[in-house]
Amino acid sequence: MKNENRDCPGCGTNNSSSADLPVSPVEWPLKTCPTCSFTYLSRVPRQEFFSEDLAWDKTFAAEEERRFASRGMLKRAARQIRSIVLPVRLDVDYFLRANAKDGRVLDVGVSNGKYLLRLVDRFVPFGVEISKEAAHRTNARFKPYGGAVVHAPALEGIASFDERFFSGVILRSYLEHEYKPGPVLNALHRVLDLGGVAVIKVPNYGSLNRKIFGASWCGYRFPDHVNYFTRKSLTKMLSSNGFEVNFVWHKSLPTSDNMTCIARRVD
Repeated sequence: MKNENRDCPGCGTNNSSSADLPVSPVEWPLKTCPTCSFTYLSRVPRQEFFSEDLAWDKTFAAEEERRFASRGMLKRAARQIRSIVLPVRLDVDYFLRANAKDGRVLDVGVSNGKYLLRLVDRFVPFGVEISKEAAHRTNARFKPYGGAVVHAPALEGIASFDERFFSGVILRSYLEHEYKPGPVLNALHRVLDLGGVAVIKVPNYGSLNRKIFGASWCGYRFPDHVNYFTRKSLTKMLSSNGFEVNFVWHKSLPTSDNMTCIARRVD
């Protein structure tokens, strides 16, 4: 597997000489930028490997097995508690429906397309997907509703759409995988209509769970999680690319392994 080095996605600082965090494997250096405090992998696999070898649909099952092996009983207990406190589980499709006006919507890292397929009564589904197999499969699912899936890296795929083409975007469990998160958000700003929204879900690096579980925290995935966001760093990156940010409070609690926000294009 060919690798490449990268500077801090938050501020562009070259941190090659700074210390790696103790949880990082030797081959995948995890660093917190001394300049802006963003946490990221400074060495990553070449992007083409995510098209097939490291495609999400191939790595997810193995990751779920690893998580249950490390904290299975706790994970089951957390699910049971969540089902009592929040009997209706609200996901990104709910928040897109509640916040975006009718029209065309985009899922970046669309995988099997299930979230947009829940919305076809009001929205025309489009996707960008780097996995060749998933893109081909989901494109066939979207076609009957007037949509399509572009098989390409995110920046290339987003660039294929016209300005202000979409009323909403989903970034679910995607932005942590993206080499260039800032440029991707800037590209989405171009294709979103004025007032359009992006619903974003990412692992919460600032969570108490991460501090409690240490190296066994479920948000650590090497090498396919290349960015580790806190509320502060995600807000800063979105704001600098023309978005107003509001976090969904019950999806972004301090104990939550993930966090969800609604980012609205404001200029």
